[in-house]
Amino acid sequence: MRAFFALTLFLFGVGYLWWSSSAVSRRSNSSIQRIVRSNEFEKLKEIRVESDLGEFTLKRDSRVWGLVSAPEAELDPEKLNLVLNTIGALRSRNSLSPEEVSQSRDLLGFDAPSLSVFLSDGENVQEIRFGSKHPISGRRYLQLVSTEEVALVDDSAFSALHLGPEDLRDRQPFLSSREQVAEVAIEARDQKLYFLRQVSPGAWSVITENGTLAADGDFISRKLRELLLLRVKNFIDRDTPVREKDKVLSLKLRIFSALDRGTGKIETGESIRQIDFFELPADPNAPVPQMRFFAQLVGSKSLFELERRFALDFLQGPQSFRLRRPLSAIRLNELRSICISDRVGSETSVTQRLLRKERDGSWHRLQGCQSGSTDLGGFAAAELSKLAQLLDGFPVISFVETETARGKFNPATVRLRIDFIESDEKRTAFVVGDPVSEGAGGGADLNELPRFVEFVEAGGTSEALASNAEIERLEKFIEGMLR
Repeated sequence: MRAFFALTLFLFGVGYLWWSSSAVSRRSNSSIQRIVRSNEFEKLKEIRVESDLGEFTLKRDSRVWGLVSAPEAELDPEKLNLVLNTIGALRSRNSLSPEEVSQSRDLLGFDAPSLSVFLSDGENVQEIRFGSKHPISGRRYLQLVSTEEVALVDDSAFSALHLGPEDLRDRQPFLSSREQVAEVAIEARDQKLYFLRQVSPGAWSVITENGTLAADGDFISRKLRELLLLRVKNFIDRDTPVREKDKVLSLKLRIFSALDRGTGKIETGESIRQIDFFELPADPNAPVPQMRFFAQLVGSKSLFELERRFALDFLQGPQSFRLRRPLSAIRLNELRSICISDRVGSETSVTQRLLRKERDGSWHRLQGCQSGSTDLGGFAAAELSKLAQLLDGFPVISFVETETARGKFNPATVRLRIDFIESDEKRTAFVVGDPVSEGAGGGADLNELPRFVEFVEAGGTSEALASNAEIERLEKFIEGMLR
């Protein structure tokens, strides 16, 4: 009996709420009207928003909007445009008469508004209050305080304006997808200055004091995309915890077609953006301190605490950006000859063959690389094409410092050497040296370990590690050529 009585009261309450709400909805004026007229919107100089999430004020300087609490802060152009467009396009779906407002005041929610928006043209202030949600239509009650007019508006308008003080700030402020990076100057802790430069669309070079080398364009593109997606965890506008000694990396980007974040428009032309990265322990006294990561746009007073570390690849130096297919830069049609010296299958002797390009464009194979070596006849173009494919796709695992590879290319034990000769002054050598032995452990099969390889060019010498399987694949083909 008690359950039946409670159910009856519940159904009566729901029915009354539906009747009163729908009565308001039925009696209200259904014409669609603009809340903020276009001439009023164009004159706006200040927008203040108050809600349970906090308060923020936007102020327009000329045609650029900024946060009053952080004038130099980068704003999220999409969120800023959403706020402005929402206010400019705010329209009532139904308006209520004064009598309807008086009868339904308890349902409207204006005594403790969910959201208040104050619009100022510098002289007059218009307050707009958002109240409760209509239980049937799902729209939101809105009140113009100056006239006490009440209307129903789409709840999406409330959602677009229901923001906290930091919600408008750009949490990915370092790069835009619409910006084009032409060059990155990199100054990392314990590293000499080096550059990444885009020489043509998608093709990059890494430039050091020792010269210019081909860079891995795909890898650089991924790093720039990581910079674009790098998110800010916290904004720090005062009492910065970092010092100059905490700086680990500085990136200076030369950008074409930069995004004007104030207007959201792309401005053609060159600009420079410098980003400094900092790392410091959260608790220096902890046995294993957790690190905190920060970044700062030079010229801005704001500091950004990052969600994750970004600087690691840049701290490893220019070698980490080099093209990991270094032989792909060799063009066989530009070569005069190829000298191959191979020790595979023999510890004491070296087999040499010279592939020489004749005047008619055909290639011949010679007994040795010295002048006057016996001509063994023509060399098939198809075989040369296979060699070109192997060279183009030959990968290295990583480049290493010269000091690490010192002593690994003893002429008496070098396993394979290929000299690509374009002219007497221009030649490139590829040398396969000793396997990695340090840390291999007892009983390790040295033939399964990576080997040191060396690239000798006019600009200098580079050392790297390559998979033994890849080396054997190349050697197997060359053995067939030497027969």
